Amino acid sequence: MTPELTLPENPVLTFWHWIDAEISQMYPGRAYDGGLVEISVDGGLNWTQITPEGGYPYTSRGTTGPFPEMTPIYSGSYDWSQAVFDLSGYSGETVQLRFRFGSDQGVTAEGWYIDDVLIAGQPAVTVSLEPDAYEVPRGGTLGYTVTVENLSSSAQSFYGLIDAWIRSLVLCR
Repeated sequence: MTPELTLPENPVLTFWHWIDAEISQMYPGRAYDGGLVEISVDGGLNWTQITPEGGYPYTSRGTTGPFPEMTPIYSGSYDWSQAVFDLSGYSGETVQLRFRFGSDQGVTAEGWYIDDVLIAGQPAVTVSLEPDAYEVPRGGTLGYTVTVENLSSSAQSFYGLIDAWIRSLVLCR
């Protein structure tokens, strides 16, 4: 479970995960063990399952498993893959996230590993370039106008080539 986090505008949760959990051989697309992701907006009193892009690959059998019947879950055996969750419905809210794994007593498998958890939001800056495309003849020169708008509440650093030297530009709001 995460500590309370205030989400940026248009937040996206990403993480890498690996799973080895019991699925049903008799009922395709169903699983006895698995994992899911939940969000809380009230300090952890209530939790709501959130859905990854593309959905969860399995639903729980619910008979002896840890989740109610037909709960969407990650399960089966998969190598490392990235999961992406659009959290834009929670922009600006203070939330907690938790990763739940549950298993029945039937089969022992490795479980669910999670790594590189990241919540990213709206870019801190916008950059525009004028002109956006131009052909420069051999030996010719081209002048560009670069406009950088800092949308964050902190300084941002930018690096680029100017007169064939690397120079730094720091903008403050």
